[in-house]
Amino acid sequence: MMNSKRIKTIILRIGFVWLGIVFVFCKGKPESQNDQKSQKVERIQTGLAVDSLMLDINGDGMTDKIKLMTANEKANRILEVKLGQGAEEYKTIAINNEMITCSACGYQGGDPYISLNANEGGFMVNLEHITLYFVYESPDNIYLKKMNILTVKQTPESIQEKHEVYTEKDFGKVEFSKVGSDFRALLN
Repeated sequence: MMNSKRIKTIILRIGFVWLGIVFVFCKGKPESQNDQKSQKVERIQTGLAVDSLMLDINGDGMTDKIKLMTANEKANRILEVKLGQGAEEYKTIAINNEMITCSACGYQGGDPYISLNANEGGFMVNLEHITLYFVYESPDNIYLKKMNILTVKQTPESIQEKHEVYTEKDFGKVEFSKVGSDFRALLN
């Protein structure tokens, strides 16, 4: 007669064998682009939330969410636009992980990110020297409407601040997901 410890060991071994078989058969197919995109979103959702903004970006009466996340202090931040689907459910419609650099990547090693704010027809991303204005046109089209770049110049008498305002007339229609951290490159 077998003792109970030996029976448990045999059962565990059988379980691990079955788990291995299931793993091999489920892994099989190469990932499609949609699978890769959903895995990217899953990784993003496990990131640390930095900030969020609740608003009705598309005017459908449901609350939508703009969410800023980070994986760690040395990684670019991930900005995600989610449309409300009702009952606390959201659908991600746009992701940008190039626009907002890491928490120590600003001037003099500071955090370049300041805030997210609602704006007429969309939202604003405030960074240390620039404010970006995004508008919602459709689930497939959130684009940069305007940017306000602050330049600072030291003179012998004082510090002069100048705001350079550019609109889509200056840089064309740039999709949310295509805005990188080199904002002046959009003007060329």
